[in-house]
Amino acid sequence: MNDRQASSIEIVPLRPAAERYDVAILGGGLAGLTLAIQLKRQRPETSVAVLEKREGPAPLAAFKVGESTVPAGAHYFAKVVGLETHLKQRQLTKFGLRFFTPAGDNRDITQRYEFGPAQFPPQDNYQLDRGLFENELAARAQQLGVDLLQGCRVGEVELGSDEHRVHYTQAEAETSLQAAWAVDAAGRASLLKRQLGLAKQIPHTINSSWLRLRGGLDLEQWGRDNADWMAQMPEPGVRQYSTNHLLGEGYWVWLIPLSSGPISIGVCADPRHHPFEEINELDKLLGWFARHEPQLAAALEPRRGDIEDFLRVEDFAYGVEQTYSTDRWSLVGEAGAFADPFYSPGSDFIAYGNTFTTDLITRQLDGQDISDRTAYYNDYYQRTFQYVIAKY
Repeated sequence: MNDRQASSIEIVPLRPAAERYDVAILGGGLAGLTLAIQLKRQRPETSVAVLEKREGPAPLAAFKVGESTVPAGAHYFAKVVGLETHLKQRQLTKFGLRFFTPAGDNRDITQRYEFGPAQFPPQDNYQLDRGLFENELAARAQQLGVDLLQGCRVGEVELGSDEHRVHYTQAEAETSLQAAWAVDAAGRASLLKRQLGLAKQIPHTINSSWLRLRGGLDLEQWGRDNADWMAQMPEPGVRQYSTNHLLGEGYWVWLIPLSSGPISIGVCADPRHHPFEEINELDKLLGWFARHEPQLAAALEPRRGDIEDFLRVEDFAYGVEQTYSTDRWSLVGEAGAFADPFYSPGSDFIAYGNTFTTDLITRQLDGQDISDRTAYYNDYYQRTFQYVIAKY
């Protein structure tokens, strides 16, 4: 595998916001920045502001769920957003999805049934270093003329019949801007969804916690002495580039390598089998690994000093009543609904949601009636989400 370098593109300094935009995107993460780029690529004259609470570049290997793409999301990032060169040169190409079922006490990975490819899939997919990727997106968006307003805390969004007004605080000063469209891309903060009372409970209660390990980790080393097992792959060391899943009753553990060096390691656990209190602190998570995934625990124990950070989310799945409106607002990414990182559907929902939103915005700005399309996209989103959530 080739060594990876950090992107050389830099985020330009802040500039004052205009008084009015065609589109105000609330949140400058993965969904918000890709939407801004898609809008400018499809309709360059569209004025777009992205309001982001973070100041400055994102840290490399930003600690967010959703580092692994599957075909729809990978195609969207590469072809629709135009980041194919960056993905191929700066990110890791994924060696498919790989699953290991439990075997005994899980102390020998070579005894676990393994489901995964023996060669790279024909459709390129990627392990995303989110910090590196989002910094590239921010720079590309600004090159296209998007105003990236950092250090912003968004308050109330006044939804009007002709224009919306977005109130926010920047550099301790309260101010506002007008926009024809308001798009909630604020992730789990779900600014518009909360304001409009669109949250929807779903029957899927799962908890998660995860860490980043400096220097990576190759799970193939756990079985390196088994020649038959090693010979199942075309060359040593390629298994680590899969999105690896260690499966057990009521849980699955992921291992996702990142191009800047660390590996993301985490667990999604059903509280009926594994209470949140068993994984909600770093030491507890490491103890949980020792009980359920002892080979992983043995690899982590001597490297505690390489653990860069730890994060947890309780009851992370949720739904939404509506995502698009003829009143010129939209919810994209995790500001809408979130199912489960198993099968990595998050980037696919970004692709669908951003494409629907771009179509509605550009058509409405060009004077077209979007009523039928809005109804169809809302129905499609709900049916797709229900189909996905039923898999869990």
